Parts: sequence; structure tokens; C-alpha cells
Amino acid sequence: MDAEEARAEYEHAQHDLELPDGMEFPDEYPPASDEPTRYEEGHGQGFAESFYICAWQREWLDVYAEDEDAAREALAMLHEARDTRFMREQLDDAGRELYDEYLSQAELGDPSGIRHDVELNCTGRLSPE
Repeated sequence: MDAEEARAEYEHAQHDLELPDGMEFPDEYPPASDEPTRYEEGHGQGFAESFYICAWQREWLDVYAEDEDAAREALAMLHEARDTRFMREQLDDAGRELYDEYLSQAELGDPSGIRHDVELNCTGRLSPE
């Protein structure tokens, strides 16, 4: 796919992904390039879905200690993320197992796994706190 097709895939994927209040998908996709660039099918969708996961992880980190209902909603959205194409096709078994472990920790009120994942995988996608 060329950049225009990847952008269309990215925008289409956004329609099925609900972000936390006040959060919006970045406009900067795909990254600007002076060279002709080809994208694998699923790249735009994967970028949108990984942003969605980062957004809900950040939301959970922001609310878990203060708002039980909001934290429960964020965790529910993170569980739903298991059904995304990104999780099924672009993350390997070890990555999915680690993600599930982070969610299990979060259900017990332990932010360490999700915080670690955000620091490793969401840098540059979300504004730092």
C-alpha cells in the first residue's frame, strides 16, 4: 500500500475504536517521508489499534488510584483490545501473555506492568505527563 492507502486504512480503523474522553487519534500518520514508501496491509489499522491500547493504558494509570469506576471502564476497554487485529496478528504469543499478565496485575491495583508497557511502547504516541 502507498501512504494514501495506509492513511485511509488508519482512518477507517478509528471508527471502531473508542478513546478515553479528551483523547484524539494523532493526525501524523503515516510519518512524512521524502522517499516513496510502501506499507504492509494492516499497518494503518495496527497503528490505530496500538494507539487505542496506549490511550486506555494511560487512562487507567491516570485514574486507578482515585476513581474506581473509571479504572474499571479502562480495564474493560483494555480487555476488549485483546480482540483487535493488532493483538491477534502483530503481537506474538509472548507479547499477548505479557499483556494479560499486566492486566491481571492491574486488576489487583498494581500499576507496574501497565506503566512499564506504556514507557516501552507508547513513547512518542502519547504526550508525557
